[in-house]
Amino acid sequence: MKLEAQRYSVLRVTRRYGALSARVFNAWLDPEVADRMEEHPPAITRVMVEIAPLKKGCELKLTHENVPQDCASHIEGRWTGILYGLGVTLDSASTAFHDYQE
Repeated sequence: MKLEAQRYSVLRVTRRYGALSARVFNAWLDPEVADRMEEHPPAITRVMVEIAPLKKGCELKLTHENVPQDCASHIEGRWTGILYGLGVTLDSASTAFHDYQE
């Protein structure tokens, strides 16, 4: 039996928001927002999120390491959708999050 070497990718997705970095951080950790992510089979990967303040709003950089190449396109699309949804949540007038002074 011949074993094929699995190829892996590193995905990077960046999105800017008009909200303060503390508000984006709180929205990222909110269980109701996180619960919207679909389930996938377990894999050993690493996701890093950096949220940096800008003069106006902030920038979120997401890096997902060790992603199997055959799933990379799908997973990158899902992360893009999740970050878009986070932006919709932050922009929503009915959101429960509040801007904090930095």
